[in-house]
Amino acid sequence: GRMEGPAVVLKAFQDWANKDRQPSDPPLRFWGKPTSFDYSFMQSYFRQFGLHFPFHYRYQRDLNSFLAGLANSPEHRELNVPFVGMAHNALHDALHQIKLAFKAKEIYETGK
Repeated sequence: GRMEGPAVVLKAFQDWANKDRQPSDPPLRFWGKPTSFDYSFMQSYFRQFGLHFPFHYRYQRDLNSFLAGLANSPEHRELNVPFVGMAHNALHDALHQIKLAFKAKEIYETGK
């Protein structure tokens, strides 16, 4: 119901990402799951609409690496957190990733 053209949405995202940023601020971190999928799509869309992509490839982070870091092992355990919403909906996917991150933090800090 609130659909807008992709150029408008990307410009709004760019403005949001850069809001109140100063040249001395640390670089923005791009978060994805996995970044190898999300980063290339986002970068391509920004290029398509002639917009500066506010993230640098060196500053990517992803949930899979975050979980492995918490577990101190690349073979971290599978977390079962119920998915709420529609799969591949950006908002629902992001909320699910947040739930997974908090669940992993709880598990690996308490050892349960």
